[in-house]
Amino acid sequence: MLAKIIWVSLVGGLINLDEHTMVHSMICRPIVAGPVIGYLLGDFSTGMIFGIMLELILFNVLPVGAAMPINYSMITVLAVSLSILISEATNIPIGPSFIVWMLACVIPLGIIFGELENLNRRFNVILVHFAEKRVLEGNLNVVEAVTFIGVLVSFFKAFIFIMTALWMGIRLLPKLYSIMPGKVLDGLGNAYIVIFILGMAIVIRTLRFNVGKINGKNNAD
Repeated sequence: MLAKIIWVSLVGGLINLDEHTMVHSMICRPIVAGPVIGYLLGDFSTGMIFGIMLELILFNVLPVGAAMPINYSMITVLAVSLSILISEATNIPIGPSFIVWMLACVIPLGIIFGELENLNRRFNVILVHFAEKRVLEGNLNVVEAVTFIGVLVSFFKAFIFIMTALWMGIRLLPKLYSIMPGKVLDGLGNAYIVIFILGMAIVIRTLRFNVGKINGKNNAD
């Protein structure tokens, strides 16, 4: 179990770098990150389910410029890994009610991690000011050093956060799930379908809006 936690934390840290720090190859998107984590833990289908569900909901959420939307890569990594690891440890089936319940548990963690991202950006500002002074003094090598430090801090921030969340979640969340009333679980199961419908509505609305903007621009030209 510990080896899997460390492995997921390493991969999750690398995936998180793609969201705000470097590359921006869209590996961090739920539709990619979910199946990747699921494959690493031997349950590709669970990773795909979470990936599709979160991608539908967060389809129009992008980290553009200085914007700091909810950290969808962290939510995806934690939702998939916690679901699979808890299921392996307790034999709790990963059904509709469990999936919705897990999303309700990890979304607040994504918000908390977003606050850590804000602190990380403030630290990066300090690094930039430090580098500017050294560059003006003629020390150009400091640029590479500061860039490396910034990437390293961002990676270890995500690595430690994921490892801590998994370590605590595997121990606490099964106990919380076991005391959930049956009617609440039935409601969560119904919400599973609603979330997919809502996600499809978000995608259709976003596409129609973007197509309308393109057509309006072409007509103006």
